[in-house]
Amino acid sequence: MMKLVEEKDIPLGKDVPVDDLLNIYKICQEMEALCRKESGVGLSAVQVGLPLNLFILQNDKKEFDYYINTRYLNENLDCFVSIEGCLSIRSVTGQLRHYQLDRFKNIIINGFR
Repeated sequence: MMKLVEEKDIPLGKDVPVDDLLNIYKICQEMEALCRKESGVGLSAVQVGLPLNLFILQNDKKEFDYYINTRYLNENLDCFVSIEGCLSIRSVTGQLRHYQLDRFKNIIINGFR
């Protein structure tokens, strides 16, 4: 079972070794279960304390897609301000923390799905 971690404890993600995809699939299923339990729409492995370049994201059909070893490229420098929270980064009282972030309006994602 995965536990929630504090922001200071979140490691940087490393590429996922593709020689053990069954184990990676099991990790993704656990992340999906946590995301569904917390009514989330996405979660990265580093948010649950796993230093992997891996995330899950709910699609339009309310199913989760799994992404490994992705790279993001911005199509242009056009950004917008986004207020976001994180299921795993909570205050000491258990409340979700929210952050203001600049996000690119359009990105290209390269990786495995």
